[in-house]
Amino acid sequence: MEITRVRVRKDFAPLSASCQIVVKTPASPTRQAYQSVAATYEPDRKITPCVILPQITLTADDGSLNSPYGNDKLSTDSQSFMWYEGDTPLSDIPEWEGLYNIRTDGSMRGAIEIKRNFMPQETAEIHFEGVIADERTGDNIKIISPSVTLSCVAAVAEDYAIAIGQETAIEYDPLIDPLALYLYRVSIGEIEYSDDDYNQAANDTKAFLLHIPLTFYKGNKAITDPKEEGNGMFYLASGPRFTSDYEDSADTVDKEDYDSEFVSLSWQEIVIDMRCVESGDYYIELGVYNDDGEEITLCQKCFSISRRYPKFRLRLNNQCDIPPTATQRYDKVLADNEGQIITHPELPIKIKWFTDTQYATEVEHNEGSHTLFQLEKTKIGSTHADDWIDTYVKAEQKPAHFRALGDSEIATLEDENGYPLIFN
Repeated sequence: MEITRVRVRKDFAPLSASCQIVVKTPASPTRQAYQSVAATYEPDRKITPCVILPQITLTADDGSLNSPYGNDKLSTDSQSFMWYEGDTPLSDIPEWEGLYNIRTDGSMRGAIEIKRNFMPQETAEIHFEGVIADERTGDNIKIISPSVTLSCVAAVAEDYAIAIGQETAIEYDPLIDPLALYLYRVSIGEIEYSDDDYNQAANDTKAFLLHIPLTFYKGNKAITDPKEEGNGMFYLASGPRFTSDYEDSADTVDKEDYDSEFVSLSWQEIVIDMRCVESGDYYIELGVYNDDGEEITLCQKCFSISRRYPKFRLRLNNQCDIPPTATQRYDKVLADNEGQIITHPELPIKIKWFTDTQYATEVEHNEGSHTLFQLEKTKIGSTHADDWIDTYVKAEQKPAHFRALGDSEIATLEDENGYPLIFN
């Protein structure tokens, strides 16, 4: 008896991996303050460690992944699972000995717990490197995180404090943002703008405009008039892209600070456009000038913002066969997230349309939630063996926005209503 055998495998799409830094301990951020008189740290990392997670997001065009999160798939082999300061593993740096721990549990795998305190003006730039084994294909995917800077500033011993009227760990989900959707629908002429509708969308807690109320304290008393405190009291607001100082001369960010996620600054609140945020720590530092004109930090407050990348599902709408006389074909995607329909999925999701036929594969047509392409372009045949066509999309959630620049490479481009133009 003759037996002929052949083994075939599932043809999986390549795995794409991205990594962002998320500080999981807003009470113990990446920046410390040191009070020399009392010789104390705020926070003291030996008591409250700083935990930093290299959050890994996985995507595959064929939808073969059950979850977009990949930290639990990291290899824990000691040679490919470590944090670095510059190009040197922390394990080879004496100053780090016994002052950090790399977690290996589940979704926190790869996170570093830092117990090291820094002296004022001391900094360290660290990053994570690891490997994910793609069980579908047998390939190993190298992971290198963005760098994060640890630092320390000198603070005075007086009892100053900052309170913010927000959670200290804030997440933004662009898939369910009612304000972004409202402005998009206005921009494409689907609805007309009205102040009432805008305010209703902007006041939703899921909207991209984040209002952070501020209260500054000296002892138990709120500082109602910073000018009365003397010495030119000011505060610094800083994030991954931008640092601005605020005194009392303006209540908006300077137009030259074109790539800022900060919309406005005042003694009462900070407003941030979370569409322009990927992830990172934000600091508010209260300060004064000493007699020599040098800036002295009185106190600081930290909060974090991160962009969510939830799992979504796309389905193609047109299931009809092609009439013999047809010359073009129309289709659209239907999208949902956790059972909720995503209206205008082309806003938060990058969707590209492709076709395969007997004679042409990976033919790209357009980007968006709808497509209309000429059948001739696909090279579809006219016999039973070749009169078929596969239509499919490749999709991924869009990253954070950047502001569009004019010819000067400084001025922000704006629409007719004065809103800055942004893209991603």
